[in-house]
Amino acid sequence: MDQIDLLCKICQCTEAELMTITTLDAVGTAITDAGLAHVPNLTTLDAGGTAITDAGLAHVPNLTTLYAGGTAITDAGLAHVPNLTTLDAWDTAITDAGRKMISDRIKANRRK
Repeated sequence: MDQIDLLCKICQCTEAELMTITTLDAVGTAITDAGLAHVPNLTTLDAGGTAITDAGLAHVPNLTTLYAGGTAITDAGLAHVPNLTTLDAWDTAITDAGRKMISDRIKANRRK
């Protein structure tokens, strides 16, 4: 199954509707970085246990919420999602520095 077909199955939508999807629960699926290129308007992504990496986050810059447990996402990937305010990152390579970067963003946004 290719990434578009897989996304349509997960979202229960047509290929044309993928561009409008804002929330994706892909936990434990075969979604990859290439698949995220088809859902660029995501604001919430639950990617736990998938093959998604830092490169995939570059396709979804509007994310505000990311559940990344069990992925290969690192601090470098967090730079691709400047609006991220919620992060669940158990069993990843995201360090305390990455978590602090998100915390600092949240604090800066509260001051605006």
